[in-house]
Amino acid sequence: MAELIKDIHKIVLPFESPLNHVNVYLVAGTELTLIDAGVNSNEAWGELESQIRSLGYKVTDIKNIVITHHHPDHIGLLDYFSQDVKVFGHSYNKDWVNNHKNSQTHFNTFINRHIDAYGIPERFREHLMKKEIKSPVSTRRIDNFLMEGQYLSFLPDFKVLETPGHCSTHICLYRKTDGILVGGDLLINNIFLNTFMEPPIAGRNERPKLLLEYNKSLLKVKDLHANVIYPGHGEEIKEIDLLIDLQFKKQNKRKKRVMRLLKERPYTIYELCTKLFPGLYEIQLALALSETIGIMDLLEEEKHVVINKSGKIWVCNLNPIPACF
Repeated sequence: MAELIKDIHKIVLPFESPLNHVNVYLVAGTELTLIDAGVNSNEAWGELESQIRSLGYKVTDIKNIVITHHHPDHIGLLDYFSQDVKVFGHSYNKDWVNNHKNSQTHFNTFINRHIDAYGIPERFREHLMKKEIKSPVSTRRIDNFLMEGQYLSFLPDFKVLETPGHCSTHICLYRKTDGILVGGDLLINNIFLNTFMEPPIAGRNERPKLLLEYNKSLLKVKDLHANVIYPGHGEEIKEIDLLIDLQFKKQNKRKKRVMRLLKERPYTIYELCTKLFPGLYEIQLALALSETIGIMDLLEEEKHVVINKSGKIWVCNLNPIPACF
């Protein structure tokens, strides 16, 4: 637990994952507010209670919770709070948090529809399917929806920024007066695998191209000239432009790798995934595949590649009419 500035405290909660922890932020606005809610575990709840108590508050003093995005390590403790606590987040959370079981089914249907197209071997297919969860990570609904440019009455001067990319529901909160950006998982030090494939948003036919959206969000944040980012994991980020530039350099390196591979022969999405992430795809195929699909979205958008979708298995080729790289 650390006081970052007089009205903002970082609370580090345990999270069983390679990241080891998740950061949530207690903000003493006009009403005490928690930004993000950690993972659903008694250990995390006990740690939250303890750290809030050491700051001179009780968890019952919290009046509002703002969720940066719908992932389980950011919404897990919602059910531990009183129904009197208001929960805020992006409207796309309707598809994920408020409709958890259907979102699982929707994701599995989407993956089933694309497993052959991506050329994924049978032995990996079960790993991609979201397992049925008897108790959802949160049964709590988000009924207070936020949008781009909105200011929150209980967090004076904080402005909502829609920053899709890590996922479709992602938002950040920016305070111009001191250049603070509460950034969720938009940027994390030393992490360069940061987008996850999602099925189409309700009412749409195409899946969101999240790496394209991510890059737009990075440029939006770069234009803010913020002083510091308080991230969902890890230490505060002060070299913001440098980290953003590193993200783009990593992407360009992967794009060039794909271009070199496709000069040799056509590839399936899965085959490219094994080449781009040889140490990852066997243990975290969904993550490696998400990043591969993102890179192909970029290359398609830039007209460097053509994906032939006429057959059962999609085939990636170099564009016969090359664009300038």
